[in-house]
Amino acid sequence: MADNTLDTQLEQVTAPVNTPGVADHKAQTETTTGYTPVFNDTVRTVIYIATLVAGIVGAGV
Repeated sequence: MADNTLDTQLEQVTAPVNTPGVADHKAQTETTTGYTPVFNDTVRTVIYIATLVAGIVGAGV
């Protein structure tokens, strides 16, 4: 029979999942395969903000 006490469930929820010591939101600087961005973070942020502003202006808000 499984131990379904509150303490056991809390331990399972708070246990580190993937990489202990590394925040889940930390940027991955090493890419072996997969998507490689064309522009750096700054250019992508500027494009995002410009697109967001254009969308708001276009919507007439």
